[in-house]
Parts: sequence; structure tokens; C-alpha cells
Amino acid sequence: MSRKELSDRQWDQIQNHLPLETGRRGRPAKCDRLMVNGILWILRTGAPWRDPPDSYGPWNTVYTRFSRWSEQGIWRDILNILSRFSDDEARMPDGGVIRAHQHAAGAAWGQEEQALGRSVGGFSTKIDAPVDALGYPADICLTAGQVHDSVPAKESL
Repeated sequence: MSRKELSDRQWDQIQNHLPLETGRRGRPAKCDRLMVNGILWILRTGAPWRDPPDSYGPWNTVYTRFSRWSEQGIWRDILNILSRFSDDEARMPDGGVIRAHQHAAGAAWGQEEQALGRSVGGFSTKIDAPVDALGYPADICLTAGQVHDSVPAKESL
């Protein structure tokens, strides 16, 4: 096990929250622990979904599992459980701005729900995540592009 993969203690905490997976056409499903480690590798490195190491299995299996768990709210539960293992020696705000395409503006519905807003840099969304002493996110908050970084920092720290 790599130092960046789930420890046995972390795995024991989350394994009961995962749904029972079945493979297609009677094939056994890939190991959930392997899939979680693959998803965490992608999220930690920022690599494209098609580029995880072969040791995590096929990229499309890792992506499909992440997508399904995200839609069902399972991935949020996993992150909440794993955030309990954070190193609380220090908490620091961290974040980034994601530019939205110009055609994302002006929809009759959903801009507030998608945290889209106009700032000097254009139409964008901000991801704010307080991180622990090791740099792992303890929570994630989406805000509109014009919202100052101190607003979500007050709430999350």
C-alpha cells in the first residue's frame, strides 16, 4: 500500500457506506477499495480520467464508479467520513477559480444552484476548500466568481 492510499482504518470506516456492486453479465465487479484509491489518485493529482496508473484498473471503471457514487450522494458521504482523519494541527483556506464558457451565462434557471457569477475576470465559479496541515481538503464549498474568498473561509474554518 502506498502512503497516499487508504489506510486499513480509513477503509474500515467507509466500506459499509458503499453500495454492493455487480459486474456486467455476471463478471465480478472491481474491488471497491481499488476504485476509491483510483478516484482519490485522480482527484489528488488533477490528472485526466483516462490517465490513472494501470494498478487501479481500467480508467472507465474508475470514472463510472465515481460518477455513479456522486449522483447517489455516496461520494459526499465518503469524503465526510475521510475528513475525520484530517491532521487538525493547522487549517488553511485554499481555493481556485474556474472560468465558465460565455454560453453558460443567461440561463433562465440554475445559475444560483451552479454557483456561477460575474467577476472582473469574467463568468466563473470558485471552489473553496479548507485544507488540513497535510493539504487534504476538509470540506468543499462552491461560490459564485464575484464572492470574496473570506466569505466561505469564515464559514468553513
